[in-house]
Amino acid sequence: MRDIALTLFIVAGLLIALRVPFVGMLMWVWVALMNPHQETYGFASTFPWNLIIAIVTIGSWLLSRERKMPRGALTTTLMLTLLAWTTLNTFFAFDPPFSWHYWDLAWKTIAMCVLAGTLAVNRNRFHALVWIITISLAYYGIKGGLFTLFTGGHNRVLGPPESMLSDNNEMGDALVMTLPFLNYLRLHSGARLVRIALVIGMVLTVTAIFGTYSREAYIALAALMTAYWIQSARKITYPIVAVAVIIPLLLFMPRSFYERAESIGQYGTDASFQARLDSWWVAYRYAMDNAPFGAGFYGLNLQGVWDRYLPGEMHAAHSIYFQALGEQGIVGLVLYLLVLAIGFRNMQRVRRDARGSQELLWAENLAGAMQLSLLAFCVGGAAAPMAFFDLPFLLISLSAALLVTLEPKTGLRPFSIPRRLGSRREVLSHTGP
Repeated sequence: MRDIALTLFIVAGLLIALRVPFVGMLMWVWVALMNPHQETYGFASTFPWNLIIAIVTIGSWLLSRERKMPRGALTTTLMLTLLAWTTLNTFFAFDPPFSWHYWDLAWKTIAMCVLAGTLAVNRNRFHALVWIITISLAYYGIKGGLFTLFTGGHNRVLGPPESMLSDNNEMGDALVMTLPFLNYLRLHSGARLVRIALVIGMVLTVTAIFGTYSREAYIALAALMTAYWIQSARKITYPIVAVAVIIPLLLFMPRSFYERAESIGQYGTDASFQARLDSWWVAYRYAMDNAPFGAGFYGLNLQGVWDRYLPGEMHAAHSIYFQALGEQGIVGLVLYLLVLAIGFRNMQRVRRDARGSQELLWAENLAGAMQLSLLAFCVGGAAAPMAFFDLPFLLISLSAALLVTLEPKTGLRPFSIPRRLGSRREVLSHTGP
């Protein structure tokens, strides 16, 4: 029954997407992040929904009157340059046939995220995308939070099977990334019942994060809370609310939760942390020995790579940075870091340019939420192998689109180059006061 219901829903959405490409984009984000087909048990669970949705959306977009040029030239150029490098690198991978399968997933992710930024041309579309992102991941936050409460916190919260979020660590990091958007929607929802539901969703999502037993997620959550406090104008109210939520949850969690959390400080003797060190060392050595190329997508998960350095052992990369280095080489890591950096830069510029304007308050708050979410990814991802997770690339592309959207209102031209570099007045007119 679930398979039939999901199929009918997606088919109906695709029919609308034939006329409105943005609807197809919303569906792609939903399927990419939530993996609803993994909640079914029959034919729908293995059907390539994302590919079908991507084909229909791209075809509809090409035939529509929607803008065709991506928004944010520098951001788009960096993302496509990263894609081009990973393509070239895959030819020189340790096992090219193995890595090409994962490259096929990565290129579609980057291409569709660029398209999302191209289609996000107004406030309503940004809000629609935020709602889809939030619903897709908060579903597991609410579900995982209830699971944690009903089981007394004794069992780990996991993500959808056969997905990048199936592991507790990746699921925990994704849930931390969701919290800023739950709060953003709370701030900008007019209906009181919706705001209450979002607050409940935030509490259950934090509960689910505790229930993942992911130390990376705990660190990311702590970093997120600290960064939010720094951003917040309510320096006293916010800690009081945070303590009122966190303390009861801490008292509820069983002893096993504390043993897991305490192991963060025991990295010198923790076997899991030592395995991470081994994986980082192997990633570094392979990248240096085969510079400028790396082992290819998920090449660090191959026994043959490990046998070169630590025969008989094998662990996942457990770091977006070492994963990018080991899989894509030093050039790939530099490009990856530049993509992250330009995303943070876009978000900070939106916050700065929109500050003080009541009309643009939504944009300032949205950029702040995106920045916090990306920060959580960068912190939690330091110990999780999710370098090509869809959401960060989507946020970075949307950050460029948001900056361009504000251009007519702020009079600023993002990352433009003046025609005559010799004129200081002209430089200032392009870059803002």
